[in-house]
Order: sequence, then structure tokens, then C-alpha cells
Amino acid sequence: MNSAKPSGRIHFAGYRIGETYCLSPSTAIIAVDQVPNELNQIPGTKPWLMGAGRLGRQLMPFINIARFLHIPRCENSKAAASSAIFVKGDEAIGNVAVVVDELIEFIPAAELTDCDQADFKIPPGLGKSMRRTVTARGRTWALIDLKALISDDKIQNVDLS
Repeated sequence: MNSAKPSGRIHFAGYRIGETYCLSPSTAIIAVDQVPNELNQIPGTKPWLMGAGRLGRQLMPFINIARFLHIPRCENSKAAASSAIFVKGDEAIGNVAVVVDELIEFIPAAELTDCDQADFKIPPGLGKSMRRTVTARGRTWALIDLKALISDDKIQNVDLS
């Protein structure tokens, strides 16, 4: 992270997209939950837009991020993407439910250590939102900026035709 250890109060959500293990700060996250069995389908949209669902009283889109970024499923995983990370967007973007392949754990910031990115492979679609690589709990993680991820023009301009 940097030479000063971050506060242990900030936690990072650990999740997997395809074969890539990712971490994002909890400050960008409203909630995490399972994807509802029934989402309101939006006719004529792209296949990565799974539909709309509610978090409390707020209606938001559910986006299968692996499908959106053309990231293949992990060969070891038999489960369908079933966990959603509800991301705080700004006024222009709004809040979005990002559906990931697996929600793994929450890790305190104090446990993260910077590591060399030279040998780390990341799918091209995640490259714009990756800030660095870190290690924690015996694994190398891509540190992902969720707001940058949901700010992609293709997500913001869903073509209904």
C-alpha cells in the first residue's frame, strides 16, 4: 500500500472474477448479498445485464461482471455467479449490483502488503480498474477500484435496441 500501515478499520472485500482474485475497499460497498432468484428482466438488453432488483427500497441493475468483461469462468468452479456486491456510484452513475463468481472473505487493510506486479496476469477488461497487486492470507490479489469498474461507458449507455 505505502510505507505507512493503513488503519485496520478499513476492510477489503475479497472476491473472484473468473480465475482472478480481487480486493476492493469496503468504503465503496453498500452491501453484499446473494443474487435474488427472481430479477425483473429488462427486454432487449445485453446478456450481461441480468435484470433489476431491489436493495431495500432502491431499484438497481444487476451486472454479471465476468460476462460483461468476457472473462471465462474458472475451470474449477461449478457454481454459477451468485454473489452480488452493491457498489456506491456517484450521481452520474448511480448504484450498481456487481455479480461476481464468488465472494470469499473480508480482510483488514492492515494485513495487506504490496507485491511485485511483474508476474501477475489479469484479464484485459479488469486492467482499467486495477490499481496494484497486494498479498494477504497467502494469496496475491488484484486491488480493484469498483467505482472505476462501474463507470465503463458500455455499462452507462445500455443499448435497448
